[in-house]
Amino acid sequence: MRRGPRGALVVASLLAILLLLFLRAMMRDLNHDEHQFIAPPALLLHAGLLPYRDYACFHAPDLIFVFAALFATTPHFLLAARAFNAFCAALLLLLLFAFAVRRFRAVPERNWFVGLGVVLLLSLNPFFRFTAGRAWNHDLAVLALVAAFLAFLRVEKSARPWLWLALCGAGVGLAAGTRLSFAPMVAPFALAVLLFPISGRKRIVSLTILGGGAALSLLPVAVLFSIAPRAFIFDNFTYNSAINLLYREATVPGEIAFWNKLSFPFQYFLRSPSDILLIGGFVYFALRPWWRGGWAGWRHDRELSLLVLLLPFIFIGSWAPVPSYRQYYYPFVPFLLLGNIIGLAREHPFQLRTMRLLWLAVIVSLLEAIPSLPSSLGQLAPSTWPVFSVHEKAEAIAALLPRGRVLTLAPLFPLEAGREIYPEFATGPFAWRTASLLDPERRAAFGFVAPADLERYLAADPPAAILTGFEHHEFDLPLLRYARSHGYVGHLSPTRGVLWLPAKQ
Repeated sequence: MRRGPRGALVVASLLAILLLLFLRAMMRDLNHDEHQFIAPPALLLHAGLLPYRDYACFHAPDLIFVFAALFATTPHFLLAARAFNAFCAALLLLLLFAFAVRRFRAVPERNWFVGLGVVLLLSLNPFFRFTAGRAWNHDLAVLALVAAFLAFLRVEKSARPWLWLALCGAGVGLAAGTRLSFAPMVAPFALAVLLFPISGRKRIVSLTILGGGAALSLLPVAVLFSIAPRAFIFDNFTYNSAINLLYREATVPGEIAFWNKLSFPFQYFLRSPSDILLIGGFVYFALRPWWRGGWAGWRHDRELSLLVLLLPFIFIGSWAPVPSYRQYYYPFVPFLLLGNIIGLAREHPFQLRTMRLLWLAVIVSLLEAIPSLPSSLGQLAPSTWPVFSVHEKAEAIAALLPRGRVLTLAPLFPLEAGREIYPEFATGPFAWRTASLLDPERRAAFGFVAPADLERYLAADPPAAILTGFEHHEFDLPLLRYARSHGYVGHLSPTRGVLWLPAKQ
């Protein structure tokens, strides 16, 4: 195939993949985790409230500022948040495409197809498909970490290594400031600088530049920490470890058992044919030259040495949260893929088996993804997409409630309706379901409300409405009891959920 038609085919395929990525993000069912990522930026934008200082927030804060800027342009909060994360996932695909094309530039008649194959492998991967595009904090963090890795690879080859090193530090800082489990990733980059054969003075300067870039991008985190240090530490560390662990021990002890957590990633990676191929390819193409040529060569192989250094720290960040979920292990996928690209590109001369293996992996990934296609095709009508159906429910709430504050464990709906919520419920069900594990003094200090506190908490500022029906019945039950005992009348929403309004309305 000639160069022009070849390029047109690859570009058209890339655009189709990116379009499907966006459509899938719009079609995903609403996940209750998404409420706690959308409520804080809405509270910041419309009420000037800050996480940690004014309400509990169990995640690093960078994404709050990004989403707040987006929400200033549209009332469609879920759509804006998912569109941004789909954009981050698209940038990740394009970064890997560009990296693969550059690595295989010695074979210009094939390198664009190699890049396209890499994009297909990532976009079809089950971890990517499950995670990408939701209003979570994974897409930006993974994009920033991959960008940091690629920036580090440019340090040795660039005439301005300090710039790439600063960008690497900034990427690591952005990843950690978006998702706290990425904080350990500072260590492998610092270790890479310390272990690689460079002079002592240059090593100190490099560490300073790397740390300076990270510190600069962590400024939002530092500012919020300085405003409310006790709450910051409690929300991000005490809650996510001790408090959440107590809750899980009382409800699902099997999920947090040591051996179950240890085996969790293997249960997902090893039952996925595409992931088995990805791991096998990494070991064979990336690591095999080390044991064939002698392990001592790792100090001079900065690319794969850094990649191998990163993997255990990625595991630490993925394994630490309690309990384990699939999306926590998603960061492994792009880095395993990068290892395959680096290893395959080093084979000289270019072998036809490279293309055969690549497209075999693509076919296996496609066959693995096919079972999920019928459910996706059933939602092709935009009117059924959650990003629009959520806003319809919000408009229905706005029509029934001209103004006032809504008590709910699903804060996205009243916030999209332009109505107020109680800041203590910004995390959705998460602070609410664990509040009883804290003593009253700590609840008051850190902005938690327990079911036993509800009557007293609402006495001075009763809700204009109560929204139920979007969480487990056991979590909604205290809200329902309050509504019925105070004369609220239920109004069904167009689909799911009940809006309780005072009887006089």
